[in-house]
Amino acid sequence: LRGGGADDFEFGACAGDDLADLPDLSEASEGARPLRVVDSAEGMAACVEEITASDPSELGFDLEMHSRSKYFGLTCLLQVATADVDYVVDVLAPGVFAAVSLLAPLFADPTVVKIGHSIGGNDVHSLHRDFGIFVVNAFDTYEAARALRLEGGLGLRHLCEHYGLRSGEEYKRLKDRYQDSDWRIRPLHPDAIRYGRYDVRYLLPLRRLLMRDICRDLWDDTFTGGGDDHDGVPQEGKDGCADPSHVEEGNTDEKKDKTVPARKPSVVTAEDLRHHETLILALAQSQQRCLGTWSHKIEPVHTNESLVRAAAGGHWTPTHTRLYEALLLWRGGVARAPRAQP
Repeated sequence: LRGGGADDFEFGACAGDDLADLPDLSEASEGARPLRVVDSAEGMAACVEEITASDPSELGFDLEMHSRSKYFGLTCLLQVATADVDYVVDVLAPGVFAAVSLLAPLFADPTVVKIGHSIGGNDVHSLHRDFGIFVVNAFDTYEAARALRLEGGLGLRHLCEHYGLRSGEEYKRLKDRYQDSDWRIRPLHPDAIRYGRYDVRYLLPLRRLLMRDICRDLWDDTFTGGGDDHDGVPQEGKDGCADPSHVEEGNTDEKKDKTVPARKPSVVTAEDLRHHETLILALAQSQQRCLGTWSHKIEPVHTNESLVRAAAGGHWTPTHTRLYEALLLWRGGVARAPRAQP
């Protein structure tokens, strides 16, 4: 959670917020955000310089990868969103792959919240494997949605639709076309870039909306009370406001002159949010996903379930073991070949 008021909530002001309030991705739309497509080493350096100069407190990120076998994975596209700008980085463009590591200090900065969706799937370990980037202090919108037990699916597109994204149909069409496409293909089609932008554009506002709804009980505790409340004005003990209906009987003058005060804005600070169990559990799961860095995995030769069952049958000999080991070596070589599907 960010300090300095960045993650304070005035629930009365944000209760009705959703993604429908935001401009869509059309360049012609009013209030449209700028898009930077990075396809050179110089562009990558300028991108990092611009992001750093903006002094961000949160960054959205996503990756598109080519992972057609258990032995081969490759980041093909990196998307980053700040509060004001969307970046789509073609990491396969000449000179860019080696320059992506310039982002490492931003991703390792614990004062910058990194926001992604289901980051434990491929994002965290791919950033580490391909660019040596560690993700420190993350907010996983998937974990937050799971904590809310949202209906209709926990995918990012479903989450955006849940919060009123107006261009949900376009997002669905692009996802159906590009989610499982071969991201190594160049040149990148404009729709592919647009899809990549969808995957990162709404992460920052989603974090805010998810935190608001996870902490909805704080809204209820602050603004609703028993039957004696006047239009939701808190009773004494809630935000320090005394309910004027609780004037002692017989003091009619005081009761007559006393008017019901307007509802005071309720601000819940980041310090208050740190005591919210459900939110903290979602944050803890997000931080756990940051530990999923890449490591080279070798299949254990003698613990394969099929081998264990065969050996238990009593007909397994040392010759069978040698043949089995040779077969695994051969299979591994074939699987590492281009386009192999083990």
